[in-house]
Amino acid sequence: ICSGVEQKADLVGCTGGVVGGNSFKGELGLSVIRCVNEGSVYFSCDCPSASAGGIIGNAARGSVKYCVNKGTVRTATFKSDADKPLPGQEMVGGIVGFTKGDIACCDNFGEVLTEGAASAFVGGITGQPHAALNVTDCVNYGAVTAKNENINCVGGIAGNVGRPVHFRRCFNRGTVIFDGVCMDRRCCAGGVVGQIYCPKSTDAGTYVRECANWGEVIARSGGNRASNGDDAVHAGGVVGYMTTRDGFKGFLCECSNFGKVTAEGGRRGNICPVRPDNTRIGGTLTPEDVILLEKPDADGTNVKGKVCNAAGQGIGGIVVTDGRQCVKTAPDGSYSMTSDLKEAHFIYISIPSGASLASRQGIPAFYRRIPRGAQAVQADFTVEMKEPQTKYTVLMIGDPQVRPFGVDNSMERWWDTVAPDIELMRASNPLPTYCINLGDLVYNFMYAYDDYLDAAAQVNCPTFNVIGNHDYDQQTLFEGSLGWMYYENYISPEHYSFDLGNIHYVVLNTIQYGRKSASVTYSNGLDDRTMEWLENDLKYVPKDRVIVACTHAQLFKKRGTTPNGSHGAYNSHYERYRSLLSQYKAVYSWSGHYHHNFQYNYATQKSKWGAPNIQAICVTRCTGALRLNRQLGSAGEPQGYMVMNVDGDSIDWYFKGVGMDRSRQMTVYSPVRTGDGFVKANVWNWCEEWGKPVWYENGKAVGEMELHCEADPDYQAIFDKVTNKTTRRYCKPSEDAYMFRITPTAGVTSGEVRVKDQFGNEYTSPISW
Repeated sequence: ICSGVEQKADLVGCTGGVVGGNSFKGELGLSVIRCVNEGSVYFSCDCPSASAGGIIGNAARGSVKYCVNKGTVRTATFKSDADKPLPGQEMVGGIVGFTKGDIACCDNFGEVLTEGAASAFVGGITGQPHAALNVTDCVNYGAVTAKNENINCVGGIAGNVGRPVHFRRCFNRGTVIFDGVCMDRRCCAGGVVGQIYCPKSTDAGTYVRECANWGEVIARSGGNRASNGDDAVHAGGVVGYMTTRDGFKGFLCECSNFGKVTAEGGRRGNICPVRPDNTRIGGTLTPEDVILLEKPDADGTNVKGKVCNAAGQGIGGIVVTDGRQCVKTAPDGSYSMTSDLKEAHFIYISIPSGASLASRQGIPAFYRRIPRGAQAVQADFTVEMKEPQTKYTVLMIGDPQVRPFGVDNSMERWWDTVAPDIELMRASNPLPTYCINLGDLVYNFMYAYDDYLDAAAQVNCPTFNVIGNHDYDQQTLFEGSLGWMYYENYISPEHYSFDLGNIHYVVLNTIQYGRKSASVTYSNGLDDRTMEWLENDLKYVPKDRVIVACTHAQLFKKRGTTPNGSHGAYNSHYERYRSLLSQYKAVYSWSGHYHHNFQYNYATQKSKWGAPNIQAICVTRCTGALRLNRQLGSAGEPQGYMVMNVDGDSIDWYFKGVGMDRSRQMTVYSPVRTGDGFVKANVWNWCEEWGKPVWYENGKAVGEMELHCEADPDYQAIFDKVTNKTTRRYCKPSEDAYMFRITPTAGVTSGEVRVKDQFGNEYTSPISW
C-alpha cells in the first residue's frame, strides 16, 4: 500500500503508486496482483513521453490483476521553450498509464486529472492499452478529467485505443470531462473509451462488449473551433470516436449508456457519435448482477433472493449455490445462505429439467455475479418452467482451441466449417438439441474468447461450456483463480450443474493450475472447493439417477498403457469423487483434451479402478490436428464431434464427421493405396465393445480384420507436406489410430468393410481398386 509518490522528469517518466515501470521486453512480463494504492500520485515534466498510473505507470507486457487505486492520479506538463511545441503524450490511468498486457478485475476510486501542454490519453483504468489484449471486469468510480492544450482522448475506462484490445464487462460510474484546448485537432470523451482508431498496418479492430457507463460525459470546446467536423470535440456515452478507415473491424456490442452526454463543439451520441458503417453495433447490456445490500442480517446471512417465474410466482425446490455450498429454495422460491463473499464470484442455480432461461451468445444465464467488495447481496432469478423433454440430443464438442484470425487457421476452421456444420446438424434434428463444449475453447490467447463466442452463437441452441487448460492465462502461478478469471468473465462459473430430462449433468474443472513456478505444469483432478461443491450438489440427486460428468481432462480412464496413470488414480481427490459417483445408477464421464476418440466401460473390463457403473468417453479435437487445423485429426479422423442421443435415462452416441452423415464411421484403404498388400480400415470411434471389422468379398464374409495401430495414410500424406518445424512438432501423426487390416483374396479388386458399434448399429464402407 503506497501512501503517495511524486516525480519530476525531463526525459521519459514512468510513475506509479506501486510500480513505476516494467522494462522487461520478453513475451511475458511482470505481473502486479492484489496491490492497493491509497496515496496520491503526481507527475510533472516537460519530457516527450510520460506514463502515470495509480498502480503502475508503464506495464509493458506485464499483466495487472485484482488491483485497487484509491488515490488521486495527477499529471502536469509544461514547455521549457515557449516557442516550441511539446511532443509526445501523457498516458495516464487510475490503474495503468500505458500497457501491452492484460488488465483484469481492477477498480479505481481515485480522481484522474491531466493538464498542461502535452497531448493526453487519459482513462479511469488505463490511458492507452497498446497491444492485442484484454481489459476485462474493471470498474472506474473516480472522475476523469483532461485539461490539456493538445490532442486529448479521455474515457471512463480507457483514453485512446489503436490495437485490437478486447474490453469485456467494464463499467464506468465516474464523470468524464474534456475541458482543454485542442487547436483544431480532434478530441474525444467517452463513457468507456475516448477514441478507437485502427493503424494502417492492421485491419483488426477493438471489441467493446457488455460494457456500460453511468457517469456524465462532458466535452467542452475550449479553444477548439466550434465545428461538427472530425476535428471537433466529440462525446459518446460508450465511445467518443471510432476511426472510419475502410476495412476497419470494430465491435460495440451489448453496451449501454445511462449517463448524460454533452458535446459543446462536436458530435455526441448515446453509444458512439462517429463510427464506421461496417462497425458491428447491436444489443444492450442486460444487467445480471446482484443487488448490493448494506450489511448482512443479524444471524450472518449475507446472500438471499428468490427464484420466480415471469409472473412473480415463487418456484420451490431449486438448488442455489455460491460455488461451494448448496441450498434449496422454499415453496415460495426464497433462499438464503451465509457465504464467503471474498471467495465466491457467483450465485447461481442448478438448472432444473424443463427450465427456460434467458441466454447470452447461446449460454444460459443461470448465474449472477457478485461485485468485488460486497458485504451482502440479493440474487434473484427468473425461470420459466415447461414440461421436461426426456428425449433429446446433446452434441459433445472437443477442443476448438482457437487462436485469433490469421494465426494458425484454427479460428477459420471453427468459424467457417465446424460451427456451421453443428448448426446444420441441429437444424435437421427433430429432437430438442443442446451443445456441450468440453474445454480448450481458445488456445492461450485470452482475447480469442470474443471470436469463439461469435462463432459458437451460429448454433441456435443452449450451449454449455467446460474450462480447459488452454482457457487459462498461461502466465498463471500460485493460484488457479488468477488464470480462470478470463473464463469466468467471458463464459460462466467453472463448475455448475443442470438437468435435462431425467439426467443430471455436472460440469467440472479438472485442470489445477496452482503451480509454484513456470517450469511446473498443471495437474489434473478436482480442487477442494470443487470437490466440496460436487458433494453438496449431488446431495439433492437421487441415487437411482444417471449422471453425465463433463470435464476437459478425464476423471477416469484415458487412452494409454501406463498402469497407474491412465485411470486418473493420481488425480486430486480421485478416490473421493470415485466413491461418490459409484453410488449412482450410471455415470458417463465425457472429456476432451487428448485430441483423439476413446471409450472405456468399466463394467466390461477387469479393472481395480473406476466402478462398474462408470463409462469414460473422450472426444477428438473438432478442428483437426493441433497447429495444422486441416480436415483430419492426427489419427486420421475427420473434423467432427459426438452426437449423444438420450431417451429417458438410456444413452447412445456416435461420431459425426463434418460434412458427413451417421453412415460414415471409417476410412477404408485399398492395397494399391497402402502399398503393402493389405486392405486397411481406420474406424474413427472404435472401442473394445464394438465388434471387429469384417471384410466382405462378393457379399460374403471373408474374415475379421486384425487391429494393427499405425499412422493413417491420408493424414500421413498431409503431414509429409508440412514444412514448418513448429507445426510438425505439434501435429505428428498418431501411431495408435484404430487401424485394422486384412489381406484380400488373390485377384479380388473390390469388397466392403462392415462393423457394428456397441449399440448394435452396423456401418458399411465399400472399396475397389
